[in-house]
Amino acid sequence: MLGAVHKRNHITQTRPIDLNEILDLSVNVGEFRCLEKGIEIDLRNQVRIKDELVWESISSYFVPRSHRETPYQHSQSHQTDQQSDQESPENTGKMSVLPKNPKNLSISWLLATNKGLKYAAISGDYNPIHIATFSAKLFGFKRNIAHGFCLLATSLEQHPATQTKLLNQTMANDKKTLFLDVEFRGPNFLGETIAMNTEGDSNRTRMDLYCGNNPKPTVCVHMSLTSGE
Repeated sequence: MLGAVHKRNHITQTRPIDLNEILDLSVNVGEFRCLEKGIEIDLRNQVRIKDELVWESISSYFVPRSHRETPYQHSQSHQTDQQSDQESPENTGKMSVLPKNPKNLSISWLLATNKGLKYAAISGDYNPIHIATFSAKLFGFKRNIAHGFCLLATSLEQHPATQTKLLNQTMANDKKTLFLDVEFRGPNFLGETIAMNTEGDSNRTRMDLYCGNNPKPTVCVHMSLTSGE
């Protein structure tokens, strides 16, 4: 979706997925919410392997309205004004922010200026807000920003308790299901440094990411591994 901003994800993965397995993918449009500054849309995604549901998620995207458009009107089937304020792009989300602890801010990395193009070549997501500064400015950003899933994947690999190999081993050996929630609360500009604030253990991990000098977290992640039903 041109100019859409990735807002949040809820992901459930029941077992490791091998690179050689054949995947059956399905994507459906879920709920949508008319907000004062645009529309928020949910995409429901499922991955099956031989009819076994192994992965599913709800991805929420915010599509800002044009300045020439009038504010969207709320009907009874949509949210109230109070609910819309709670779901607005400026809202900090549902996860509580972790207390800042210098000992937990030891992980950091630089978002390379060409990261948007590199990830677009892999994912096929050439949304202009990620590709170049001039195109990102057309949508109200001071420069191009990182893809949400690219930043999430990097964060998981940076943390020793959430690296892919370890998570796959735990799911396979201990028969555990992975649950992951992520909220994208603010832009992560390419060329800036990301600092990670974390707490938890191998079964439950919370992460808050900070971009550059922004005092508020731009990404909040909660991941847990739990035994089956």
